[in-house]
Amino acid sequence: MEELELKLKPNHFKQSSDVEKVAKPILNDVTKLANICYLLIDKDTKYLGKCCVVSKEFKLLTGYDYLIIIQKGYWKSVTLKQKQALLFHELEHIIFKPTVADPGMGSWACRRHDIEEFNSVVKRFGQWDISVSLMEDALDSYKSKDKKVEPKPKTRMEELIEEQVNLN
Repeated sequence: MEELELKLKPNHFKQSSDVEKVAKPILNDVTKLANICYLLIDKDTKYLGKCCVVSKEFKLLTGYDYLIIIQKGYWKSVTLKQKQALLFHELEHIIFKPTVADPGMGSWACRRHDIEEFNSVVKRFGQWDISVSLMEDALDSYKSKDKKVEPKPKTRMEELIEEQVNLN
């Protein structure tokens, strides 16, 4: 009887201290509490970066709360500012959801994007949705940052909607 030989597919993931070094200075108060594993993937993907909450079983085995996966080809080809922006984006997905009974108790989760929209819709319809207006305000705030101009104050309705968006 012939012995069966199994071949495993290659593992395209590698833990990256380089990515971790770029991420450390931009961690916020919440992300500093999460145990994050930073990985590079050395094959083409549909994404430049991805943030994933790990399963309870993986957490038990590794101690990690999240995986942040970055496409290696992109990482090697961009500036430090672009690396920081990509990592900041992925880190923004990290959220702690407290329980109602005990706000100190909860679980890690992934936060969705504030806005999911096509450029063509905005070009055609403008600020048709509050999330588009909030994004415009964020861009205006960024543009005026160097000019020391304060962005226009938000209406109470915009503040309430922004609070609701940030809770989701």
